[in-house]
Amino acid sequence: QFDFDPILPHLFRFLLDPDPAIARKADDRLFSVRDSEKYENILTWLRHQLSRASRNHLARAIRILAKVRDALAVPNLIDLLDQSEPGMLSAIHSALIHITKNPLPANRRKWEKWWNKVGSQTERIDWLIAGLQQKNPELMNSALIELRELTSEDFGFCPSETKNKRKDAIKQWKRWRKEHGMR
Repeated sequence: QFDFDPILPHLFRFLLDPDPAIARKADDRLFSVRDSEKYENILTWLRHQLSRASRNHLARAIRILAKVRDALAVPNLIDLLDQSEPGMLSAIHSALIHITKNPLPANRRKWEKWWNKVGSQTERIDWLIAGLQQKNPELMNSALIELRELTSEDFGFCPSETKNKRKDAIKQWKRWRKEHGMR
């Protein structure tokens, strides 16, 4: 077994590589070590960068945290929604949607309300299951892909199916969630 600890910080950078094959390999490797202490330390450092980094480093930290779908970064990202620069605001908003599968507008008050009522009270897997109920087929599909990756299940869910068939599959997801208690 190869020890990834020395190269772990570099793998995070490769998530943003313009070559999709390199980015996917980095993603696969990081997924395999996501329960390590070093991985968590790097995420903690990246979250900390959200409150103090320069513009370039802030943009990179946002993109990496979105890429690894870091649920703990959500409150920090919500705090950044007051950014006046349109490009940065767009990156923050995209990251929030990517992590939460929630298509709220780029409005801090609305995101804070969601966080206080839903986000902070539930686990990310619950956000993914809720993502299956979104009207946006891209969000539905993205949530489904992540749920499959995490659980190896799909319960016959297909974004193009009828609403009733999707509801039946979502009920099965909720039942699965209750039985497995996965975070």
